[in-house]
Amino acid sequence: MKNPKISVIICSIEAIKYARICENYKCLFADVPYEIIGIHDARSLAEGYNRGITQSSGDILIFSHDDILILDENFAEKIIDRLSRFDLLGFAGASKIISGQWIDVANRYLHGVIAHALPKSKSLDLNVFGAQEWPTIPGIKVIDGLLMVATRQVAADIRFDASIFDGFHLYDLDFSFSAYLAGFKLGICCDIPLIHESGGNFDRKQREYAQRFVSKYATHLDPPECSRPSTVSLSHASSCEDTEALLYLWNKDTLKRISTTILSTAAFQQNPPEHAIRTSNLLQPIESTPENFLHVPPANSAALAAESLGAFSQIARPNQISTDWGASSTTSLISQKYQYWLSQRELIETDITFLESSIPDHISPLNEQKFHFFIRLPAGLESKLADTLDSLGLQVNENWHLDVVSTLPGPAGLEDVPNVGWQTIPCSDDFKHAVDRLAEVSPCNWIIEIPAGAKLDILYLWRLAKEASLFPEAAALFVDDDCIDGAGNRHTPRFKPGTNPAHLQGMDLAGPLCVRKEAWIKSGGCGVYGGSPWFSQLLRLAAAFGWPSIKHIPDQLITYPDSFPSDTNACLLTLIEHQKNQGLAAELVHATAQSWNTRGLFDQPPPVTIAILSQGQLELLSRCFESIEKITRYPEFTIQIVTDEGENDPDLDQWIKDAEAQSKFCKVRRVNNKSTPNHAARCNAAIAAAENDLVLLVREEIVIVQDNWLEELVHTFIQADIAAAFPQHHNPGDAKVLATDNTLGLKNTNESTICGIAKLGESGYLDSLKLAQDASSLPSTCFLIRKKDYLDAGGMDETALGDHLADCDLGLKLRQRNLRLIRQPRASIVYGGETSAYDTMLRLTSAIAKIDANKSFRQRWGKVGMVDLYWNPNLSLADAAPTLETEYRPQWQYVPADTPRILAHPIYNAQGDFRIRSPLRAARKAGLATECVWPQKLGVKPRYHTQAEIARLAPSTVIVQNYIHNMALESLDEWRSAPTCPFVVYALDDLISDMDKNNPFRENIPPNARARLKYALARCDRLVVSTEFLAETYRHLIPDIRVVPNRLEQDIWRPLDSLKRTGKKPRVGWAGGSTHQGDLMLLKEIIEQTRDEADWIFFGMCPDEIRPLLAEYHDLVPFSEYPKFLALLNLDIAVAPLAQIPFNQGKSNLRLLEYGSLGLPVVCTDIDPYRNSPACRVVNTSQAWIDALRARIHDAEAREREGKVMRDWVHANYLLENHVEDWLHAHLPAPQEKNA
Repeated sequence: MKNPKISVIICSIEAIKYARICENYKCLFADVPYEIIGIHDARSLAEGYNRGITQSSGDILIFSHDDILILDENFAEKIIDRLSRFDLLGFAGASKIISGQWIDVANRYLHGVIAHALPKSKSLDLNVFGAQEWPTIPGIKVIDGLLMVATRQVAADIRFDASIFDGFHLYDLDFSFSAYLAGFKLGICCDIPLIHESGGNFDRKQREYAQRFVSKYATHLDPPECSRPSTVSLSHASSCEDTEALLYLWNKDTLKRISTTILSTAAFQQNPPEHAIRTSNLLQPIESTPENFLHVPPANSAALAAESLGAFSQIARPNQISTDWGASSTTSLISQKYQYWLSQRELIETDITFLESSIPDHISPLNEQKFHFFIRLPAGLESKLADTLDSLGLQVNENWHLDVVSTLPGPAGLEDVPNVGWQTIPCSDDFKHAVDRLAEVSPCNWIIEIPAGAKLDILYLWRLAKEASLFPEAAALFVDDDCIDGAGNRHTPRFKPGTNPAHLQGMDLAGPLCVRKEAWIKSGGCGVYGGSPWFSQLLRLAAAFGWPSIKHIPDQLITYPDSFPSDTNACLLTLIEHQKNQGLAAELVHATAQSWNTRGLFDQPPPVTIAILSQGQLELLSRCFESIEKITRYPEFTIQIVTDEGENDPDLDQWIKDAEAQSKFCKVRRVNNKSTPNHAARCNAAIAAAENDLVLLVREEIVIVQDNWLEELVHTFIQADIAAAFPQHHNPGDAKVLATDNTLGLKNTNESTICGIAKLGESGYLDSLKLAQDASSLPSTCFLIRKKDYLDAGGMDETALGDHLADCDLGLKLRQRNLRLIRQPRASIVYGGETSAYDTMLRLTSAIAKIDANKSFRQRWGKVGMVDLYWNPNLSLADAAPTLETEYRPQWQYVPADTPRILAHPIYNAQGDFRIRSPLRAARKAGLATECVWPQKLGVKPRYHTQAEIARLAPSTVIVQNYIHNMALESLDEWRSAPTCPFVVYALDDLISDMDKNNPFRENIPPNARARLKYALARCDRLVVSTEFLAETYRHLIPDIRVVPNRLEQDIWRPLDSLKRTGKKPRVGWAGGSTHQGDLMLLKEIIEQTRDEADWIFFGMCPDEIRPLLAEYHDLVPFSEYPKFLALLNLDIAVAPLAQIPFNQGKSNLRLLEYGSLGLPVVCTDIDPYRNSPACRVVNTSQAWIDALRARIHDAEAREREGKVMRDWVHANYLLENHVEDWLHAHLPAPQEKNA
């Protein structure tokens, strides 16, 4: 065929896609005659293509989808050449056909290569159906219709069957199979890179047309070899040999071009057309640099391109899962805070020292844990191995061994490297045998397979060992992980939802598993597939030992280069095999590009009782009833209308009678709740009256908008241990996700995540809005439950809980019986919220009942009812959307040592530092405690720890400061009433009940400070003060009082020195904060009398009247710089005046400690805090002060001797590090208190 004309026929109703594919063909056919025929009103694809055939004039006809992209500059040349040997060409198909889906045949009959780019995904899935012969495969019977290339004779002779296939499915199989039966030759091209922006649509309509195809060709279909579940159609991979052959040839021919081509919407928007590569160069190889971009549309279609290229935003490695794990508003909240969160994960040198000393030098459970690593290393990944080896070499726990298993020979000299071995195998198929053999004889008790390139946190093995010693029954452990780019930036963290069976089966989320050796062997060893081998292990371990045996460590301990090493195809095939082995009748349904849902199958749909729970609001009841009756397509259900007995509403009674008599679609009957008129009682009445085992409890405020909602809920009950399932709730109007599940402890209640935040269609963080997930409790609005499980659990509590938390209580009782609760996002309902708020008395009564129910619920369940197992501990409980907790970061979350946990909420000033932050730092450095410091913030709405946060953190002690305001007192009240009440210490450094009227902080202290302090101390276990004066003042308010003096951190203060005699006159100085206005006015006359004999220097606060008298004044500096700045003043004498008032009597001697540490002689007021010190104390008269100062101004030798005495006194008695245990003893509960 010489210089043939090509006709491209495209049926499209989307202008953007049509413009893009047209420009693609213009580039491909720049040197050949062609025409493009657009059909934009096709009644069916068959009808549209037939119309295109009639309009066409070409020798070659191309039937093309509008959502493809062809990346081969030789496309025209190849198809022209191959149509000399074939009559019809495709890119995926089969050489056998047994049903209405071409992929239902055995692997060896499947052929072709297609890359799929799903919308919003940043990478591609490469589906290799078979490439045994290259570049074309003959003997094909049916072809997939994404792109078909035919001679005019085929098109004219066969045509498309628009009468039977009058929709948008099976037209392709019908056309190609008809051509095969007519004797035409069909072939598949394997060497033309092609991207399809779709994963296929296997819905009810498709199944209907598949049956039409089977009926039409019943006598021509091949006999099936074996039963094959149709759900394999979701993803398919060829044999290893086929894949390797394909990748070898693609790398040689076109793969490099694909992997370095980037179609970037952002880049196209930022670069005007003249700076972009010309469209005629679309398929030319380009260098892999960020500056190089390609664009497909013409120059005048920038806006069109920007919108349409979203789904083709990046061409990445085949089988590489996108790092965008659920692009949505919720995901961005995690990403925004991640770098700051990482910075809070601070390790100090002594942390590692104490951890190391706990392992090798003496026998301990940690020392018994030994780890054997395996890495399967294919050719080309050798360079990645170094990063993994480096991270292993840095491990705190050195009890590890690594074996690299590869077809490559080991590098020279490796035998000299301790802990590392190299096993060379003949081919990659031998990997499993080699690893399982080595694991069986390994002296280690834990086995881990990790991918080459993975970087392990320095504490990875230590954390595994710690967890293994805490949970000896654990079969496997997994951790949180993230990725790192070439510039060293960590990104895309996966904060996993604990051991959540449904979520872990719905995507490749767990990652590499640390498996106990016995469990490794018993469960069948390592995974068969090279991609995501841990997914297979996860399923087998869960089947053998149960999900509770798989423990999650919630910390970022593994980092992967660029993106997660996941293989969706391998996971899906593994899951299908697992379900078959477990005898589960199920199908897989895609959720996103990297996740899927499991849908149970039933021979006969089980009957369901739908119980509408009504409070007599007729408008809502009728709306709910009609939406269920008219929209629900489930074939077998009855409706109960549950009302409270004694409801006096004739209209309601008549409406229910009419509904019972007139319903055309299902049986309807009324059920009276004869018990207390509350939600729990109505639910119990509904269950008791239900005739079916599956009962749906739904509030009358619910509206049904989805025809298959009930069907999806029913299909969730795939296993006997699933007791209940509930749908995703949406907001009326904007359809935002109103509720997913009730997270225990969220916002200190059991609130739903994502409440009103996520938009319809968003995937959510880790695809949580698309995937079925195990839940910790049930919503009160709507759920489907097995009647037997409901009754066996004791039903809902009508007495103590009633209208509040009875559903959560039931959920916990079901989970206590090892039953599961599932949130099913494939089922959606609309919920308008509580509608009885117009009744003021009812609202007030409900608020009181809610408080009482909350107390009863927490007394009953304690920590279990406040700490959600499926909410990662690193996520905040203060926000409905998943976001990182960054206001505080417990050290014990990332270094869980066997030392006391101290949670502190200090005020953000020097007092908070000296009383709490500095001692905690010293305790941590000494390895005596782990800490979590959350400084109180100024100028923003205060936030305090909730009961749930306290329960989750589980501290040994909670230390508070300045808890005298309303919200703080409410928090103390709440903590004290909780069954998980912590040991609370109130730290006090001032006489806050008697502040001087000139003190600027007084405006922040309520006038009834003493009454408030009394209230607070009644809810605390201990008061710790800095002076005996404070202890005596407040002794009658709390029985347990400890006195702990302020002390200095020696690492900060001891290295400092203050130079002496640096000026012509002695330098006399004062340093301090803004609370000393009244104290400093004592010095005005004294300075006036001595300023000619000495230079006066003030640092910090200074009254306006004194400023002109000074030789120097220095404003305050940040607290961290204060010690060094004070030393640099090079004072010769320091002063510490205090007015004789009760507030100052309660002060500490901190000012003397600071001066004394610098070797300064001190003249101070003779007042309680300064007694028992070497300082020169004087009464507050001008003459006494002047005499004392002049004695030191004029005798340098004597004052410097005094300074040395001051320094010795401080070093002997007031260095913090020498008294850490005293501080801890005062702030930790006594052993009997702790046990209580």
